Amino acid sequence: MKKKHYILAAILLVVGIFSLLIRGSYVNILVNENNYKETSINQDSHEYIHLAKNIANLKCYAQNSIYSRYLSVLRTPGFPVFYALFEYFGTAPVSLFWTQVVVGACIPVIAALLAFMIIKKFSASIVTGFLSSISTSSIFLTGAIMVDLLFAFVFIVGFFLLYFGIVHLKKIPILIAGLVFGICSLIKPTTIIWPLYSILIYFFLSKANKASIKYDILIIFVMVQIAIVAGWGLRNFHTERIFTLSTIGTQTLRHYLSVEVIELGKEKNSPSTIIKSIKSEQKRLRREVQLALNTGTSIKKLHDTQLNESINILFSNLYRTYICYRRNITENISGPNLWHFYSKKFPKRSFMYKFLTLLVSFNSYLLKIIYLLVLLFVISLPWFNKLYKNELSKHLFYTSLALILTFLYFALISGVTFWTGPRIVYPAEFALLIVSVIIGHCFIGFISASFQSTKNA
Repeated sequence: MKKKHYILAAILLVVGIFSLLIRGSYVNILVNENNYKETSINQDSHEYIHLAKNIANLKCYAQNSIYSRYLSVLRTPGFPVFYALFEYFGTAPVSLFWTQVVVGACIPVIAALLAFMIIKKFSASIVTGFLSSISTSSIFLTGAIMVDLLFAFVFIVGFFLLYFGIVHLKKIPILIAGLVFGICSLIKPTTIIWPLYSILIYFFLSKANKASIKYDILIIFVMVQIAIVAGWGLRNFHTERIFTLSTIGTQTLRHYLSVEVIELGKEKNSPSTIIKSIKSEQKRLRREVQLALNTGTSIKKLHDTQLNESINILFSNLYRTYICYRRNITENISGPNLWHFYSKKFPKRSFMYKFLTLLVSFNSYLLKIIYLLVLLFVISLPWFNKLYKNELSKHLFYTSLALILTFLYFALISGVTFWTGPRIVYPAEFALLIVSVIIGHCFIGFISASFQSTKNA
């Protein structure tokens, strides 16, 4: 093994241990203080746990009850299956948290490895790994019964396999990446459009690495993803006559975006009144759903009603819909973490409380800097490719485009929901970090080249 491989392995090991220590310390306090029931479990969690208990205890996904069947088309099976492993052995949810410590710690390691593969610099790997390790989104999700951390891990594995296969001209990793991305859809349905969108990512990564596009491999890569999505859609059609991966999109439109559009149309509105309206409307709609199901309304009819109501509300004023959608994206990609919620249940005198408070502030400022760098990079795109003609610059240019598009996908998807914080875009956080490191690398290279030319002159 070459010396650089030992150095890289050492860097990845340090990143992994550092990530484990932070997340382990956080979960340790959650478990020891026994306050995870108040901070880790919400309405979504209860729905996942219900399905997981069905799998672990009853060997079925949905019970023969209308509410259980309703949840089975609302929630995809990825996370319930994951949770069911711990439920089966009677160790949930504490063992789930400790497993998520390991899962969460793997993400910075893979991000650091990707950064090295792309930039070929140890410094890039160190910076990316460190910034990913101290991601407050990742830390808080470690102690939550939510799909986002597992989803983020599986997604970055898929992206790594895709990049590895393209760089080394290997078909198998690319096809496995398609399988992994398909599994992502079963964990969280936000990737329902990703199979087609990933063609763009495949194209730019191939161009970045001067790899000819094998259309037969690309077609299989996309079709594997579509087959998995369609497969679960067929299951839902067979059980409830709704051909969809999940009805959560329809519910989100009705519970969040539609309520925002209605509220914005009122003379007096503010973020606080919108939140209040969403909470009130969610309670009303949930009662309405429960009543409809109990009185014999089919799940399909309920789904169609919510969808039609959302379409009528959203299309009644497209400008207000656009304003709400844009504002949601801004709030989700740069809004504060929910530390104000978690901090109330955390021992104030503990080191982790002070450490996490500092991390939240640091991450807030870091995000602003990164977005500024990415914005400047996007603005300079027309000139970037003209100024730098060498192969390395072209490689970084097209790779950056693929990474920015990856983050943009999750940012655009997040526009339909509200008040969720950065967890929606967290799965693509690694892409944003690597782009910022690439920009920093190019900037340092430009300064060094300018200094050298000045010195020679």
